[in-house]
Amino acid sequence: MNNYTQAQFVQIQDLIDQNRHEEALNELRDLIAVFPEEASLYVLKGNALQLAGRLEEAIQAYKTGIEMDPMNVEARSNLSAVLYKTGYYVDALNAADAAILTDKNFAPAYVNAANALITLGHMDHGAYALKKAFELDPSEPLLGVKIAELYFANDDYERARDVYFEIARMKDIDPQIHELIADLFKRAKEKGITRLSLIHDIDAWRAEFASNPTVFELAKELTV
Repeated sequence: MNNYTQAQFVQIQDLIDQNRHEEALNELRDLIAVFPEEASLYVLKGNALQLAGRLEEAIQAYKTGIEMDPMNVEARSNLSAVLYKTGYYVDALNAADAAILTDKNFAPAYVNAANALITLGHMDHGAYALKKAFELDPSEPLLGVKIAELYFANDDYERARDVYFEIARMKDIDPQIHELIADLFKRAKEKGITRLSLIHDIDAWRAEFASNPTVFELAKELTV
């Protein structure tokens, strides 16, 4: 990217971050007039339009960015996200798949694919896509929670349990994750998981996180 363009890009991004979308769009209009083939500017324009609620215009901006640079994974992934918001779920999935083909390590594209797949009723494939996103970006524990809940909703308690435990092992994780694990055990009991299985899992949970007093108290309540 041209140095001048880079400086302007940062300035416009700041405007978007401050929710000054119309100002950002005015700046982008002038900048695109000077650099009409700079794909990243159309991505930025799409982002501003999307946040301003102008979704159809955002779609066109992302498509233009893709025309300028077919390998721009952010343009393809963001197009998927806005197509999903407008209810074009199949198109959103196709755009997410195209983004993944462009860069198989771009985690947001898998999240977008998962959202479309889940909405279209493909729970297992959606869970797989989310799991891939979580593997690529484990700094987002909420992705893990979403995966676990998908498994549980699909009557796969064991996978849900394993994912929650995996999240709990993450460094500097929010302690609230253990409250979610305790809630999972409660809901598993309501779904008919045997007391023997639950006691085994609760004991394993308490043993692994023995230094956490919250886990001790929560486990105690569950085994009363």
